[in-house]
Amino acid sequence: MGAGMDGGPKVETGLDQGALGALPKAPRVFELPHDAELGFKDVMKNPLVIAREAKHSWLDIIRMSDQAAAVDALVTLGKQAKADVVVRWAGGCKGFNPEQVEDLMKFVAKGLVSPDGLRHFQGSVGSGGTQDFDKDGAESVMITQVPYYVARVTDAVAWGSTPATYRLRLKEEGGVVASKYGAELDPRGHQNILTQESAFEYQGWNGDVRWYLSALEKMQGAGYKAAIGVVNGGDVTLDEALLALSKNIPVIIVDGTGRAAEQLVQAAKEGKIPELYNSDALARGTLLSSDRVPTNEDIARLLNVVHISDPAGLSAVSDKLGLLTNL
Repeated sequence: MGAGMDGGPKVETGLDQGALGALPKAPRVFELPHDAELGFKDVMKNPLVIAREAKHSWLDIIRMSDQAAAVDALVTLGKQAKADVVVRWAGGCKGFNPEQVEDLMKFVAKGLVSPDGLRHFQGSVGSGGTQDFDKDGAESVMITQVPYYVARVTDAVAWGSTPATYRLRLKEEGGVVASKYGAELDPRGHQNILTQESAFEYQGWNGDVRWYLSALEKMQGAGYKAAIGVVNGGDVTLDEALLALSKNIPVIIVDGTGRAAEQLVQAAKEGKIPELYNSDALARGTLLSSDRVPTNEDIARLLNVVHISDPAGLSAVSDKLGLLTNL
């Protein structure tokens, strides 16, 4: 034992400076804002975590006859995200009061972080792409705002797709009206895609469903983790879930939200989801007779049910499906 700098005994640690530098770093943990800061209005005051690319247009109008280009539009957008993950939130908020809509947003946000905080959502997230306003001009928050909310609390790329159900109108004060009922295209994400058959034909509200699910199917085939989430909703939402299952895309049903979501939950409990691929579904026009009817074994593998009161359950399902990735 030699002398130290101060003349005292020199202590041998057994580690040199190089070894100290090689010590493993502590894992990074992702933390959401506090619950009181997760309110929709507060979150939407914040910028997108991932800024929109310079000179990038937020609106793209796509003709459905060019299906390959339509699918590639979403694939290209997905490349802006940090992770090869894509999720679409389908459904509605019919019958929800404002507090329930706020709870839905917080439920989704908390479900996008793994239980240990080491993984969170860093993919692309989409929904219907429109926003509504009441007679006083106040925003009516809906499921379609989920992507824009998510992209302000996590490293996500937000997109919307909307079928051309009516002629487009540009408001003098700004805003693009895209439906007979006054719904506007929401410009607060990274991209909004308007689908149309042609400049002379209008689509139904299911007009973009086969397009976006074909894109998710293609992305999943290329190694992406994909899923759709279902909240509330009507016949279009029901058919979205059925088509996703047909295409081998995982579906997350949010129980306790009513309507199509509850119909799917009940049918799953009774083993009757294959029976929903019937003449009524074909008559609605989203499903085709050529679409594969999944087996109950497929459904057990692909269908996940989480109650709206259980964000930890959504986190666990998202983690299981590979939708959450490391920092």
